[in-house]
Parts: sequence; C-alpha cells; structure tokens
Amino acid sequence: MLQFPSMFNTDQARGKQRFSTPAPSIVKRTDFHMYVLSEPSQLTAKGFEELELAHAGLGKRMLSMPDHLKHDEIVAQLEEEFPKLKTLQGGWMFFKSAGGSGQRKLSIIPTDAEGYSTRLLKSASNNGKNILFVVPLQEKLSTEPLSYDSVEFAKMPQSKCITCGSQMPLQLLLLHVEGCNGTLTESESATCADEDSFVGEQPVPSTISMDESLGICPICLVQFPVDIISAHASTCGERMSCAHPSTAASPLREEELPGPSVPQFSSASTWANEVDPQKACRLFREELLNRCSESPCLTLSLN
Repeated sequence: MLQFPSMFNTDQARGKQRFSTPAPSIVKRTDFHMYVLSEPSQLTAKGFEELELAHAGLGKRMLSMPDHLKHDEIVAQLEEEFPKLKTLQGGWMFFKSAGGSGQRKLSIIPTDAEGYSTRLLKSASNNGKNILFVVPLQEKLSTEPLSYDSVEFAKMPQSKCITCGSQMPLQLLLLHVEGCNGTLTESESATCADEDSFVGEQPVPSTISMDESLGICPICLVQFPVDIISAHASTCGERMSCAHPSTAASPLREEELPGPSVPQFSSASTWANEVDPQKACRLFREELLNRCSESPCLTLSLN
C-alpha cells in the first residue's frame, strides 16, 4: 500500500513548468473631472467664463488616474494635461464645491502628510463623481486665447467653420462662430479672383506668341485669342456701357433704328463720313448702343 500517493501522480506538472504562471494584475483606474481656474477664488466660475477658460487651455477636463498614484505623479499628470500649470510659481491646491447649481462656494481639500494621493482624491470626489477644482493660491494664470494648433488642444476632436474655413477644436467652435467675421476661404477667394480677372479683361498685349491665332472682337474691334474671344464678346457690350454711363443714360436722339414706324438714319451721322473703316465700325456700334439703351430687352429661348 502506497503511503505517499501524490508522489506518483502523473497528472502533476514536473520540472521548471511545475508552477502555474501568475495572472497579470489589473491596475484599477478612476476617472476624475478636473477644473482649473485662472486665479485665486472662493467661488466656482460663472457660466459664460467656461468657454473663455477652455480657449485659454484651462477649464474642465477628465483625467484617468491609477489608484496608486502619489503626489508627484498626480502633479506630473496634471501638468501634462494643463501645461500652463508648469509656469505657476505660487502653488495650487485642490478644492471641492458645495451642492446646488449656478456659482457655488469652494472649500479646500487638505493634503495628507505626503501630499495628495489618488485615494484621497477618490474620497473627496465621491469616487470621481464630483468635480475637483484646481485653484492657484497666489498667481493668476493667463486667459489669453491660444492658437488652435496648441499642445493643449492636441487630443480634442477637430471641426471646421463653414464661414471662414478654419480648423479648430470642437468645443471652441461656438465661441469662434459668435465672433467670426466671415473671411472667405482660399477656394472662395480664388473663385472671386478669377471672376474679377474675367470682368476686367484687357486687350491682348503685343508680346503674345506669333504662333497663337488671334481674332477681332466684332464689338470693340480688339484682338483676342480665338479660344477666349467668344467669352469676351458675350460681355463686351455690357462692359462698354458701364464704361460710358453718361452716354448710356443720355436721352434718345431724334434718329432711330429703321423699321415700320421709325425713320431712317440721319445723313449727318458721324460714322458715315468717317474714312477709316475700323473707326467707322466703332462709331456705328456706339450709335446703335446709344439708340437702344432704353429699349426693352429681348428674351430668347433656345431648345
């Protein structure tokens, strides 16, 4: 009869692997709502100040901390999330607010003998359910708005203003929209520049290459490249009438265009006595525009 049966149990592991590997320990973490104020205060921030503090890299954020952190580790994590705390020389402490709504009174959270710890913050905030306020004791932090590409906003979701096209953190979009001056985006500016350059077309300079074919506009008798002359001619008359508003607005002369109830041209027309054919065509076109400046517009429908 065996006295030590466990020594002969073949199911038990032997050698170096006879001991089971310990399971990895899971580090418990707690989420805290941290609210950094800009100056020493005994009251919480007002409602309209929250967006201003957020634009300055302060205000409320959520931090996840392991349950074993000590004072120096808590300070390092806060300074990483709020870089402006690194420049604070007068020190800061944690505060908690009284219950209720609106602007509330703050009360200090005393430290342990070794400073703040995660265990102490969990107890003061009811396991992270209440907001912890970081209040400067002597100095005042700057509330100047930061640029949208600052380190403070690197982790925030981004959004785009449809008025000016700027990319910015989502929570700052509301403050930006209230004061956006409607500056055009780059694409819109380029579109407007193209339209202005088209309206302000000038005659083709003489330095154009000789191999490019040219054509003469039948209205202003100026040479343009063939590929753009049709687009130029479609608005040439409108630009000429805008360039001579006094002529376009002048009353009708006695001479009218020929028709059933309109007399023929006067024999004293200037263009008829002009020797230069191109100048005569120009004068004739101007006379036609002047005579028809106050006539009703014709509407054509092409299928």
